Amino acid sequence: MAFCIQGFSLRTKRCQQRRGNVIVLATFLMVFLLGLLAFACDLGYLLMARTQLQRAADSAAMASAWTLLDERRLIGGNYLEELQSAARDTAVQYVSLNKVAGANPQLDLNSDNRLEGDVVIGRFVEGGKISTAGDAERYNAVRVRVQRSNDRNGEIGLFFARIFGSDSSRMTADAIATYRDGISGFRANNNTGNVSLLPFALDIKTWRGLLRGEGFDDWAYDKDSKAVFRGPDGLRETRLFPMNKNRRSGITPGNFGTVDIGAQDNSSATLMRQIREGVSQQDLEYHGGQLALDPLSKTLFLDGDTGVDGNLELALDDILGQPRTIPLYSKVSGSGDTATYTIVAFAGIRILDFNLHTNDSYVLIQPALVVDDGAISDGGSSSYAVFQPVILSH
Repeated sequence: MAFCIQGFSLRTKRCQQRRGNVIVLATFLMVFLLGLLAFACDLGYLLMARTQLQRAADSAAMASAWTLLDERRLIGGNYLEELQSAARDTAVQYVSLNKVAGANPQLDLNSDNRLEGDVVIGRFVEGGKISTAGDAERYNAVRVRVQRSNDRNGEIGLFFARIFGSDSSRMTADAIATYRDGISGFRANNNTGNVSLLPFALDIKTWRGLLRGEGFDDWAYDKDSKAVFRGPDGLRETRLFPMNKNRRSGITPGNFGTVDIGAQDNSSATLMRQIREGVSQQDLEYHGGQLALDPLSKTLFLDGDTGVDGNLELALDDILGQPRTIPLYSKVSGSGDTATYTIVAFAGIRILDFNLHTNDSYVLIQPALVVDDGAISDGGSSSYAVFQPVILSH
């Protein structure tokens, strides 16, 4: 009987020891789990802040780059400086509209365009970087850096991590938005819709002379009212159909610079459709799905179309003032419907005036900024004032 009592007493002591061990282990485990919970809460908060910070940088870079895509850049000079200043202001505005961890971050304008600054305007280069070297007229990218640091906007405060001696965390987000130039051709599909090409070609020498200040400045376009009116606007004009040696409009005998995009011997109905609606995917199927310069020779050959129909005035009137793209040629051989144009570049233009019912037929154009979803960029310099839409590149 004594043996049984003694055995029972030993078992009771061992059970009590086990319960004591479990309590100690449970205490340590609770502390560990509380630490994990604190870490998870702070980590989730930081991930949310990171997403908000990147969203602020992305939206500011996109909006700033779109601000740079303004026709005032074609005039150059002080207008270019004004655009860059406006782009910086836009970046600051868009960042401040985004809350990051409950606060609206601010940017430094970085007016001297230092590479380490918050807002950098430059040219997009290989490796997802931005360069401020070279001519500012060729800048095509904006980098925005949004910070939560001791130097800018304050670090992001933590909650439970304070228990372990960590009060805050530093965080930075970068975004680069760019609009690619160097347009070497066009393709159309269901996503891009029709492209902005017109079936008219212009001598590249005439275009370059226009950029040097040749021509006249008698017409203007108001982007707010979308109206064309007489008066200077800082952009020179030239005739799409120049005078030939006989003081009559035309480039070669029987040809006025109209080119076949799509099927040969385009009818007036086809030309009017292309003028009004742009070149379609079906048109480009005749050129292998895209109309583009050869990557080696940097040229493209287009057949000429005979004469010019006065009925085209109806279509031209419908697009008066709207941005369009024309091919630029370096030479033309043959005449009439046997004329062949050697296309070497593309240019953004708008039509200001026209007259196709006299011997002195003409279409008056000036440079215009064109943004085309169907544009193909090879990174070269075979285009003028034609760009792809703004995208995030980094």
